Amino acid sequence: MPKIIRKAVAISDLHLGQEESILNPRFFPRSNLEKLAEQIDSLGKIDELIIVGDFMDFSLTSLREAYQNVRDFFGIIGKLHSVEEIVYLPGNHDHHLWLELVETEEVIEKVKQGHIPLPMDQYVDKLVDRSFGDKSKEIFLNSLLPQRNDGTKMKLKVKYPHHFRSFGKGKRYYLFTHGHYLEDLFKPIDVLLEPGFLAELEAFNCLWLEGLWYHMGQSGRFGQLIESIFNDLTKGKTEIASSLIANVMNLIEKKYQVFWLKIPFVKKLANGYLRKKLKAIGLKKRADLAGSPIDNKQKLRIQGYIEKFVLNRYHPTQNRKQIPTPFTFVYGHTHRYFEGETLSINGQTYDLINTGGWLEGEAKDNAGMLVIEKEGHSWMSFFHG
Repeated sequence: MPKIIRKAVAISDLHLGQEESILNPRFFPRSNLEKLAEQIDSLGKIDELIIVGDFMDFSLTSLREAYQNVRDFFGIIGKLHSVEEIVYLPGNHDHHLWLELVETEEVIEKVKQGHIPLPMDQYVDKLVDRSFGDKSKEIFLNSLLPQRNDGTKMKLKVKYPHHFRSFGKGKRYYLFTHGHYLEDLFKPIDVLLEPGFLAELEAFNCLWLEGLWYHMGQSGRFGQLIESIFNDLTKGKTEIASSLIANVMNLIEKKYQVFWLKIPFVKKLANGYLRKKLKAIGLKKRADLAGSPIDNKQKLRIQGYIEKFVLNRYHPTQNRKQIPTPFTFVYGHTHRYFEGETLSINGQTYDLINTGGWLEGEAKDNAGMLVIEKEGHSWMSFFHG
């Protein structure tokens, strides 16, 4: 049975380190962080502050900028006595932190002690449904948390990909997850080999998340180029991307002697088509779910995910207890807050809630916190109260 708590606050998609994050004091007023702390503190005693993914952004900013912004965040939020513990679930933009924690415990620490890592099939199982930072064993992020005025530190725990809690007398259940595996963009390996259970979903697609949402972002000038293209596309501009594509087309024409690219009219037509497609990508922004309101297509994705990777998430040989149902499914990733939507699975009704986002241009209607108590839940908007 899940742990029963009295009150939790869920927040997601802060993207700390990004220039667009309104909680980054190098680009927005520091008072935004102070206001968030005041809003959290006004709620009284909170058992868990749950960060539902994309707390940091490793794909569009440097590690230095990301961790510097985390220190800003912890420096203010971490001093609150009203919050007992932070529970942090990485998303796609900060997925690398999770992998670091797993590899540190399962590989580095074991080798340091003279042992060898687990066999591959057992190691894969260690990639999901576990936590770091509990049982008095601190993780490296604790070093960025300040001491409070009574000499204590706020607790910090990192879990992935799910966090399950019960409220009141244990009859109201909530499942928290970032939600990046709800869309095909983040699980392209499934086309080659369909995962049979949750650990395989993570293991198969980990290389894609690491390559595109971590290593590319930390690749020096190439990462800066990708960030410039991304920033232009999200503003509806295509100049940098178009120039890059033109260079690639010229290279193809010269190296492979593609005759039709030598025809000015064809080249102009191809460039125009690519610019149009790039503009469409820019309007869609990060992925096909980003910025999207809830619709039937998204509900079907959530239903499929719950059925396969929550209710039947373990390998058939693993004898583990299943979680109680129905529950409220809380996720982020789309940067679009909503509540009041439901779906039906096996005759049971599951409530759906999205926890919004904190990037400029989206934050006015979507920055806020989900407050959950035994009586129910409510939304506290950052801008509208």
